[in-house]
Amino acid sequence: IGCSDIVSGLITNGILSGVGSVLSFLPQLLILFFCLAVLEDCGYMARIAFITDRLLSGFGMSGKSVIPMIIGTGCGVPGIMAARTIDGKTEKFITATTTTFMPCSAKLPLIALVTSNFFRRPAAAAICIYTICVISVLLSGVIITQIKGKNDRRPFIMELPDYHLPRLKTVFKSVKARVMAFIKKAATVIVLASGLIWFLSSFGINGGKICACDMQQSMLALAGRAICPLFYPLGWGDWRFTVAALTGLIAKENVVGTLGILIKDPLTSVIGGQAAFSFAMFNMLCTPCFAAVSAMVRELGGFFRALPALIYQLGFAYAASFVALRLTPPAMLICGAAALVLLSFWKKHFSK
Repeated sequence: IGCSDIVSGLITNGILSGVGSVLSFLPQLLILFFCLAVLEDCGYMARIAFITDRLLSGFGMSGKSVIPMIIGTGCGVPGIMAARTIDGKTEKFITATTTTFMPCSAKLPLIALVTSNFFRRPAAAAICIYTICVISVLLSGVIITQIKGKNDRRPFIMELPDYHLPRLKTVFKSVKARVMAFIKKAATVIVLASGLIWFLSSFGINGGKICACDMQQSMLALAGRAICPLFYPLGWGDWRFTVAALTGLIAKENVVGTLGILIKDPLTSVIGGQAAFSFAMFNMLCTPCFAAVSAMVRELGGFFRALPALIYQLGFAYAASFVALRLTPPAMLICGAAALVLLSFWKKHFSK
């Protein structure tokens, strides 16, 4: 229609590339939301909490912690807010800290992107990543309990609803609400973030003036190169991946959207499979998006009370990403399970 190159670049290379990369994974999200809605409506969700209570008691949590984590597979914000029903301070801290370790709908596009591009068996790799995240929750429960040195876990009492067939209307409403929330985020936060990423990657400063330039000399590239040495030990020190991880703090969907804007070549030509796995694990476990951080601050009683949780998330994600660079997903899954068993045994028999 004869618009300027700037407007054309913003729409095609910025907004459409960023938002399109995220919305392309909507079919997988529909399946996830449908399965969750069926579990919730048939009455089995409460039984999951009851069944897992005894198991989680050995990791500083109770059955009450399961509900926030399952809700967190949809979105970490309501998952963290659901932790307010927990009475014990240590148990509540553990639940609020580890709920965002569960792969939420915002992280699912990243899992799909990495597994489909770098692994011969994407489904098996995705299951490994999910399971590693669950093991990370349990490991963190043991670690945080030992750091705090006490466990004020309360008895878990609940009323179990009757089983019944899921109602199609209720399931449809639940799926629709979750899908619309995801699309709304894509149409607002991700659109703005994609536009900002495109601007910063297309313009630089020359002679004190902002002007169009090559991506390698852009403002975003300069900022990314200043930070990327921190991630060299993790195998993805490329400034584009560093920027993608940082934009994930706004919304985790932005990780995929940012890569869609900054990298036009196949991802396999940029980094290897182990580095991609390391990148995925860091973004699965690191500090969540700003909205989830805000919810965590509210539920834990202020920023300074939530700060240890944020530091722990970042440190744990860095360590897990460092290990992921050196182990395949199945090997890391086995090592994580072994570490969980050893920590649980030590806590039960030797810890005071």
